[in-house]
Amino acid sequence: SGGTITAVCTADNCSEVEEKTIVISVNGKVYDGTAVAATITNTIDSNDYSSQIVYNAEAGSALTDGQPVNAGTYIASLTFEGETASISFTIEKKVIESVVFAVDAPVLDALPDNDAGNSIGYVSSISWNANGISLGENEAFGPNKAYTATVALTVDSIYRLADNLAVEGWTKDITDDHVTFT
Repeated sequence: SGGTITAVCTADNCSEVEEKTIVISVNGKVYDGTAVAATITNTIDSNDYSSQIVYNAEAGSALTDGQPVNAGTYIASLTFEGETASISFTIEKKVIESVVFAVDAPVLDALPDNDAGNSIGYVSSISWNANGISLGENEAFGPNKAYTATVALTVDSIYRLADNLAVEGWTKDITDDHVTFT
């Protein structure tokens, strides 16, 4: 049951009296770009059954070349003589502790730069508005207007933003897959 296959000799002439087991175990981790490998502890015989471990991804997770690499929840299982041992484990999303982006001040008659800079784990973009009206894609900054920049960070699926993430001078709003600063 669970991550253990147990074998007990029940024959009348059995010299083995203790249970023998094959235990599959795995430690979850935080995403680092490398596969997680389950291990086998075998007291039934001298065979190494590691190559027979099968990995499955739970909903919302995906294997990479048959291996658990990216953030998600997985199951490692081994079948031995009709009995299956399996164990569930998680690769946690890597936490982004800080973000860096740059926003240039509006320049009269210039088109806005809508790229705030990208980094590992996220892509950023800038949108501009004046008095609640969005600046069009090819619209230059006009005179006598107070502009507000909104920087949107879209986070890759293997990362998550730190709960206490803050950027001085900006107000943060977080949704499932991105954060905006205004």
